This record gives sequence, structure tokens and C-alpha cells, in this order.
Amino acid sequence: MARKRNPDKENIALFDSAFRHAPIGMALVDIGGRFLKINDALSRIVGFGEEELLNRTFLDITHPDDIYTDVVYADQLLSGKLETYRLEKRYVHKEGHFVHTLLNASIMRDERGNPLYFISHIQEKPGCGLTEGELHDEEMYRLIAEKSQDIIAYCSADLRIRYVSPAVKRLLGYEAEEVIGLKCIHLQHPDDLQEAKKIIGDIDTLTCRFRHKDNHYVWFECTYRIIRDSSGKIENILSFSRDITERRQAEEKLALQEEQYRQLVEHSPDAVLIANMEKGLYMNESGVRLLGGSSEEDKRTILENPLRFIPVQYGEIGRLRNGLAAEGKTAEFFELELVRLDGQIIEAEARSVPTVFQNEPAVYTIIRDISERKRTLELLNNSEKLSVAGQLAAGIAHEIRNPLTAIRGFHQLMQKNGPKKEYFDILSSELSRIELILTELLVLAKPQQAKFANGDIVAIIYQVMALLETQAIMNNVRLLIRCTERSLFMMCDENQIKQVFINIIKNAIEAMPDGGDVIIEIKRAAERLLVRVSDRGGGIPQHLLPRIGQPFYTTKEEGTGLGLMITNNIIENHKGTMKIESRIGAGTTFTIELPI
Repeated sequence: MARKRNPDKENIALFDSAFRHAPIGMALVDIGGRFLKINDALSRIVGFGEEELLNRTFLDITHPDDIYTDVVYADQLLSGKLETYRLEKRYVHKEGHFVHTLLNASIMRDERGNPLYFISHIQEKPGCGLTEGELHDEEMYRLIAEKSQDIIAYCSADLRIRYVSPAVKRLLGYEAEEVIGLKCIHLQHPDDLQEAKKIIGDIDTLTCRFRHKDNHYVWFECTYRIIRDSSGKIENILSFSRDITERRQAEEKLALQEEQYRQLVEHSPDAVLIANMEKGLYMNESGVRLLGGSSEEDKRTILENPLRFIPVQYGEIGRLRNGLAAEGKTAEFFELELVRLDGQIIEAEARSVPTVFQNEPAVYTIIRDISERKRTLELLNNSEKLSVAGQLAAGIAHEIRNPLTAIRGFHQLMQKNGPKKEYFDILSSELSRIELILTELLVLAKPQQAKFANGDIVAIIYQVMALLETQAIMNNVRLLIRCTERSLFMMCDENQIKQVFINIIKNAIEAMPDGGDVIIEIKRAAERLLVRVSDRGGGIPQHLLPRIGQPFYTTKEEGTGLGLMITNNIIENHKGTMKIESRIGAGTTFTIELPI
């Protein structure tokens, strides 16, 4: 009776025969990388027998520099991104040299599409046998492996090292033989062991430290690839470790600098606000206190809309200055008022510069409470007024005594001869003179709130000249004015501007003890007003000019050193400037420039 044919068995036998006797290397590899079946041609190519290869994975006989590429392509096969791939690859021959091959790999799946195993076709590249002329090339490949920047390691599921690339010697000081068989955790820093347990997924990257042979630790960035068998169980772990010690040190240094900067900003006595064009991003405790806050809720309220604390008249200026900083320009200090959470109004100054906060462009603003400084300057201002009044007292007393003498004389004449019209005219003139002098003295002595109004500079300077005329006469000094305009108006505080010119003209008079001329020149220059006060005194040495105007610095024996400081402050408050030019033996010129 004839035996019934079994086509399936025949096909399997034919496949097995073709597989085993194929002229090129062939292998079936499970998804964990372990050889399931190999043919004779592959054994000849790599020098290992069938039993030897079945106890290994393809990574065990792959050149270290080719492992990463092969694994990446294998992952793409598993994920379905590729159906096959072709790769030039080097295998490690049993005798230690490298064999150059062409690898074609594909994947077999079951009816549901689940991967079963890889099918590999390995063909030795023509002309790549180890002839005498090519032994040099093989040595070159070994040299490249020894100089590789990264440590490539292949571990079992229990993290025992089965293979490590030659870079371990250069980076950690160990020979490969010294670490093969050890568990990775024996080399890892104790503080990093918990971090290693956080690996998520089959591919992950983390930073950790490994112990050098000299017992110090080296920072690495490690990329792990978990290799599983067909049941999903972890079979091997492939890792690529790059030395990042220098990068880590730079990061730690940067982190330290950032922490120092944060502490500096947080404990700064000045208020610091970091904001973008929409809202506040950060404010230190000094800023919260400045605006009347004391809690986190207050801080959140402030950051929601920092511009709400700026009165309407300053709002547009604040937005423009923030816009300048957002464009990368620095907005210098300017004075403004702020309304605190409790409604109290304070005087402050602010300066904005561009910065980066949380990787986004922002504006860094420093805010200073200048209320106390303003009060101090006001006291100094008043003190200087009284000081000037005191110095003028002798001259004023002399000037008042003269008309009083005339008034007394004419009073006696009227008692004796009776009243005459010319007597009354003289008495009226002398009384007006006394009234003018007393009025100017009161202006100096009485503290007054700054009030800006449209004032005539020419008239103000004539008034100052009248006040200082007696002192000028006593010093044999003439006060000469040069002005082609009958009047020049500007927005100013008349009393403060008057004090400016009293201080400057008085200094010019005192600079010429032997007499001379003080020339006061007034003229318009475009939208500005120029006033020059020149004397022909002894002059000021060039090395002392920068100190003129500093508090309590004076070149006069009885000076306070406050006059020019207050003068300069008044001019700045009027948006003007003051320039001093002087030459020894030729005199000094003060040039005041004010907006009209």
C-alpha cells in the first residue's frame, strides 16, 4: 500500500536543506537577539560552531561600533516601520579579527502580526578577507574601537556585564576583563541606584555616576536598550554611556551662579519686578513690601497687573519704557509716584533693562523708594536757603540801614520844617527799597512746596541782581547782564530757579575779592534757554572740577558745600543741565541749559 504524501513535511524538509546548505550565511534570531538556527556558511564566516553560536546572541559577535546601528534597525523592524533592512556590518571572528559582511534582515510575524523571529542573510563582502594587505585595516578598526568616545556594554537581565568596549579603560581605568562578570550596581554611585530603577520603557536615558578605578566618580549619560525574548521577558540590556563630567560641572557651576543670583535678587533692598508685556512674572519681598503687601495673595495681586499701581499720568510713560526694554534697550532711572495697596502714594524711581526669564524675553525693573531721600533733599534745600540768607544778612542790614537813615533824617526835617512833597517821594522810594529786600529775604528763609508755573527768567535774574547788588558793591564787583530778549518764559518753580541764580552769582562775586565784572548772558537756543554766568576770578584747578557739587565739598573757608549740590538738583528737576568751565587765572563760567 503506497504511503500517503505529506506536502507540509516535504516543504519543511526542502526548506531545512536549502537553509543548511545555502552558500551564504543564514540565521533565525529571536526578538531578544539570541540565535535559534544557523547554517554552515555562517559558521564558516564567523568561525564558531553551531552549538557555540546557539549559546550566544548576535550582539556577542558584532563589532562594538556596529552594535548601535544594528539595534536601531532591528527596533524599526519590530515596530513595523521597516519590513527589511540592508547593512554593511562587521562580525567578530572566533580568532579575534573582524569579518566584513553584507547583512539583509527581515522579520517573520504570526497571523495576528506579532513578531516571531528575525531572518538574517549574511554574505561576506568580496575582497574583504584578511589578506596580508588588509591586516593593517583590521588593526585600524581595533584602534578605532579603542579610541571610541562612548562605553558600550552588554548586560544580562540581572545587570551582570557580559561585554564592554575598550573605552572603559580610558574613561574608568579598568581593563575589560576586570569588569566583565561584575554587576553594574557594583560600579554605580550609591546615591544613583534609585535613579536607575526609574527606567521606563525599553529605551530610556538617565544620568548617573560610575566609580573610576582610582575611586573617584565620573558622570555619564547612559542610554539603555532592553532586549526581550519572545515571551516578553527581559533577556539582555544594551547600554551606551557617554562621559559628561565636564558638562555636569558646567551645569553645577551655572546652577550655583543662578542660586547666588536668585539670593541676591531675593534679598535686595531694592524692589525687583520681572514682567512681560502682559503681566508680572516675579517680584521679590522688597517689592511686595514697597507696594504695601505682606502675603502670597498680595504678591499674586501685584503680579496680575503691576501697572495698576502707577497713576494715570505715569501709565503711558511706564508702558513706553517697558516697550523699550522689551526691544532690548535700557530705560534709565526716572521718577514717578506709586499707589500702594493701602492707597498711600509714595515717590519712587525705576529703571528697566531687557532680560530672559524662564527661557522667555522679559523686562527686569528695579524700583527704589525715594520718599526719604526727597525729604532729606528738601531739608538740605531749606538749610542752604537759611545759610545763604545768613551770609547775606550783613549786606542786607547795611542796605536797610541806609534807607532807614534817610527816612529818619527826613522825618526830623518834617518835624522841624513841615511836610513837603519831595520828602514823601524820597520816603516812599526808600520804603519800597526796604520792602524789596525783605521780600527776597523771606523767599530764601521760608520753606515752600515746589510749584511749577510759567515764569520769566529775565525778570527773575533782574530780581536776583537787585538782591545781590549790595554784596557786589561791597566787593567792588559790577553785575552786567547781556540779553536781547525782554522776556523769556519757561515752566519752572520761580523760588527754586531764583535760588539757583543767587547761589551761582553769589559764588561769582565771592570769587573776585579784588573786584571785577560778573557777566550774565541770557539767550534762546532752539527750544532751550541758555544762561551763562562768568567771573574773572582765580579759577578752579582742573582736577577739582569733578568734585564741584559734591555734598560738603567747598573751596571757600566758610562754605557749606551744599549750595551747588542743591543748585544742580534743582536744575535736574527742571530737566536742565549745568556745565562748569574754568581756567586758573582766567575765571570760571557756569552754563545752565533749561527747556523752554
